[in-house]
Amino acid sequence: MVVIFDEYHLAPEHRLPVAYKDVMGAVLWVRNQALGINGCDEWLTRITDFSRVCLMGSSVGGNIAYNACLRALDLDLNPIKIVGSNALNQSFDYEKIRLLPQYLIRGYGGDPLVDRQRKFATMLETLGVHLITKFDDEGYHGVDMFDRRKAQVLYNDIKSFIWSLVKNKSSL
Repeated sequence: MVVIFDEYHLAPEHRLPVAYKDVMGAVLWVRNQALGINGCDEWLTRITDFSRVCLMGSSVGGNIAYNACLRALDLDLNPIKIVGSNALNQSFDYEKIRLLPQYLIRGYGGDPLVDRQRKFATMLETLGVHLITKFDDEGYHGVDMFDRRKAQVLYNDIKSFIWSLVKNKSSL
């Protein structure tokens, strides 16, 4: 499995869609590694299952991962396949959403966006997207950047989600 945890140019110096293009660049790099295009890291091709890619992001990175998943649906990424992601976004293409991979959505009660996250989760479930939700009443937007315990819970949730994708090959 390959996990892409997005790294992107930051606003306000770099406005959208630059961040989306950055993450898609990472997705295409992984595809090119799988195909051996422009040289590849031999160790990576030896140990990696490119048919199982997970796009992850935290905070705005979840939004960017979501947009990258939607953009990826329009591309021939063969032999890689995106099988999981996490997200927060409010602009929807319902036909494409039905095609999205499994999702992890996390939120905190003190986050002003938590209601939107809950609505987004409900919408994904309604559209048949396999979903894992983790909402914690205690916390706020970005708390995992300042509270080590919350950060550890975040890392454990992401790890469990990724391992569930690895173990559940039958769902792909």
